[in-house]
Amino acid sequence: MDKFANPINPNSSASRNSRNTMKQQSVNDTILKERTHVTQRYVAKWVYQVSIPFNVIDNDCFLQMVEAIGRFGPSFKPPSQWQLREPLLNGEFETTKDALKKQEQSWKVDGCSIMTDTWKDRKMRNIMNLCVNCKEGTTFLSPKDSSAEAHTCGNIFKYVLSAIEEVGMLFKW
Repeated sequence: MDKFANPINPNSSASRNSRNTMKQQSVNDTILKERTHVTQRYVAKWVYQVSIPFNVIDNDCFLQMVEAIGRFGPSFKPPSQWQLREPLLNGEFETTKDALKKQEQSWKVDGCSIMTDTWKDRKMRNIMNLCVNCKEGTTFLSPKDSSAEAHTCGNIFKYVLSAIEEVGMLFKW
């Protein structure tokens, strides 16, 4: 029985303030711990089998998905491949377009900054990315495989200038 009960400490502030604040560990708590462990093993198995990076677990969208499934309950049926490819993807695309419109409006009102970043992919190609940053957030503009050319100030300038022209076209009435 001691295994299922918290020790009583008369010196703890909880026992001095109120007798009702002390909580005895119940059999339900033990069962909940076991169910949590089993469920976490299912999540881990899925992560391992589909080679999802571990840091995905900290992603807000993942946490929201887990919360939504938990609230829905055991009768939840995951979307089909077709639902993921068609209506759900189209809905996310529209949501993203709306978010980008807000950012583009912010560019016109508050201005923006063009940013560039270079890195090497797994095939050791030099990739240069262009992004636009404003108070609403950062938008990815385009990637460029720059393996065939040197990262000189002239080449980088041409690439950034093309982004400035692209963003500038949005400001024309």
